[in-house]
Amino acid sequence: MLQCPKNLRLLQYANETSSSHSPIVTTEIIINFCCAICKKKIPENQIHCHIQLCLQEEYIKEPLSSSVHMIHTLCRNEEQKKLCIDTISRYLDNIINNPTEVKFRKIRVHNKNFQEKVLCVIGSDLFLKAIGFQLKVLPFEDGETSFFVLSEDVATKTEELTAFKQLLVSASPLKSELDRNSQLFIATSKLNQFDLPDSFYNMSIEEIKKEQKLKSAALEKESMLRTKAMRERDEIKSAMRYYKFVVIRIRFPEGVILQGIFWPFDKFSEVRQFVLHHLIDPTRLYSLTFLQKIVSDDAASLAQLGMAPAAVLNLSWTDKISCGDKYDLILKPDIVQTIKEL
Repeated sequence: MLQCPKNLRLLQYANETSSSHSPIVTTEIIINFCCAICKKKIPENQIHCHIQLCLQEEYIKEPLSSSVHMIHTLCRNEEQKKLCIDTISRYLDNIINNPTEVKFRKIRVHNKNFQEKVLCVIGSDLFLKAIGFQLKVLPFEDGETSFFVLSEDVATKTEELTAFKQLLVSASPLKSELDRNSQLFIATSKLNQFDLPDSFYNMSIEEIKKEQKLKSAALEKESMLRTKAMRERDEIKSAMRYYKFVVIRIRFPEGVILQGIFWPFDKFSEVRQFVLHHLIDPTRLYSLTFLQKIVSDDAASLAQLGMAPAAVLNLSWTDKISCGDKYDLILKPDIVQTIKEL
């Protein structure tokens, strides 16, 4: 049985790591993402900067789409992003409706509103350049200052400007996929020991312990009024809030453990696909058991099934065909070649 079941795992983990006992040293769990642009595997703490560099390189070839992706992907503040897009859209609406009006075709770079609403978002200036704005120094008050200027020739192409605006408004952030970081281990007594990095959690250990204490006190007062379903829903919400990732270990009867990284909201069907991806014969039938029960609800999330932040599943072959300890007859060579001791 896994040492820390369901949503109590994190609190127990916090208590264990803060006790006087020596910490358990286990195989390091690494979080990587597959870049949405170049498809390279990049560590979680580097993926944001990596995507920015990729988009800057792409800008040379595809300035319009790259700058739009910069705005939608690199800005983590949703309110700030929306304000930027709305402001640029308003600029374009004014030009589309008044293409010959000079005042609508000039944006003063040092204007406070422009600085706070637009330029603070990475890619906004590149988008303006991509759709035809040019940076020029023009007379202003008693001196000169920089403006983004759109020529009248470009401004009169209202259909193009409308298309540019629609592209900006309708685009979505680029999503880099979580890398499963597939690993194969020889089964040992460390099967149930997980050395989870801080990146697995959305809160610090101390914050979790404090919140759990307050939550337990509140739940005790209203426990008589709460149904089992209500309590289970709260457990799922807690799992989603506390845990960013889930590590799943699948024990094969051939004496090896297949490990992968998932999101708490991933459906259990994703785990099945993960197993099939590594099987030589993906048509073989099997069952997966968690806490001595066969998991049959493929539509349930890992958080719903109580598998966050870590779980061990047991795989059994439905066809009863045994290969003994010949795991290399079951799993593909690429994963077999990586096997090591847990």
